[in-house]
Amino acid sequence: MLSDDDRKVPLTPKVARASAAGKNIMIMTQGTRGDMQPIIALGQALKQAGFVVKVGTNVDQVAPLQKNGLDAVELAVNLTEFMDNPTYRELMATGNLMKVDKLMSDLYKTAEPNIFAQKMALMKDFQPDVMICETPKDEYDSRALADYYGVPVIMQFEFTSKQAPESFRWRTCWWSPQDPWDFHLEDASGKR
Repeated sequence: MLSDDDRKVPLTPKVARASAAGKNIMIMTQGTRGDMQPIIALGQALKQAGFVVKVGTNVDQVAPLQKNGLDAVELAVNLTEFMDNPTYRELMATGNLMKVDKLMSDLYKTAEPNIFAQKMALMKDFQPDVMICETPKDEYDSRALADYYGVPVIMQFEFTSKQAPESFRWRTCWWSPQDPWDFHLEDASGKR
């Protein structure tokens, strides 16, 4: 096996590390613990590659991300508090997903102006070289911010497949304000 100079670790792409050094990556995500676990792994890998990583997430996930060595800031509502709401719990228990969606919509309708203002301030202060958006909820905000600040955005979404609804797949797309009509979409196999 090829290795670095000390011959004890696998070969790492020194060129990639050099070009990543000092580059800022902003990850925007929302969700619960299970949603954050892949973000923690991604953020740690990006940091190890030399990127400066900042994660904007919901308030209840800031501490777990920070505990795992990531710079995380609050950019969304407290989903743990929302899910502890007795109305939410009753609607979930009875399977009334339409009313759950309405309840969540109402929550975001009141919170969204503040959330977007926080994202604007963070973009201005952090000045990312690229953004990664992990939830469809953040897609529109991320594209608007990317366009305004001239920053490319990569959108990475989890979804279930029709053939295997119990398993998750990833869908990736990227968009650049320099060429907004060139919108790329790939599924987990890398096919466009």
